[in-house]
Amino acid sequence: QIAKIAMAMNVAVVQPAQVMQPISTAGIQLQPAAQGFATPLQTVNYSRRIDAQYIASYDGLITQIQALASADNDLATAREDFKQVTRAEKKAEGKRTGNEMKIAKLQVRINECQTSCFFGTTALQPQTWCSGGVPAKIERLEAQLAAEEGQAGGLVEKEKQLEERQEELRQLVSTLE
Repeated sequence: QIAKIAMAMNVAVVQPAQVMQPISTAGIQLQPAAQGFATPLQTVNYSRRIDAQYIASYDGLITQIQALASADNDLATAREDFKQVTRAEKKAEGKRTGNEMKIAKLQVRINECQTSCFFGTTALQPQTWCSGGVPAKIERLEAQLAAEEGQAGGLVEKEKQLEERQEELRQLVSTLE
């Protein structure tokens, strides 16, 4: 690896066997390491001047390589998040459509109680005899309708947030791919 870095930097590398005598570079005296091993400072022959701009560009490339090292994990995580958000969005959409169906059904039932000769007459509806008759039934249905309509706004908002998050994750996944 040191040889690859040295080649990229256009610097010569001295093998440990060649480092037997003290190395003199630009007026700096370097001694060989003990037991025939050379330290990285001792293995480099400083035959070329290295400027700061070159080092900065090299550091930038290293940073890019390190950022790309986790790209596969980032892509897998983004895909999994996208799947979870998609499932949650479909579930929220199902709740919203179910809520809309309940609202429509309650409106039909209220309308039937108010306009129908059969459902609007307490005498013909024995299940309403002990619970206040048809007017009380209409009040209960209107209370249920108000509760369902109150939930509708929150369900629509939650679905909208999930759709926005889903679009963000779709863009992230396409960027990582």
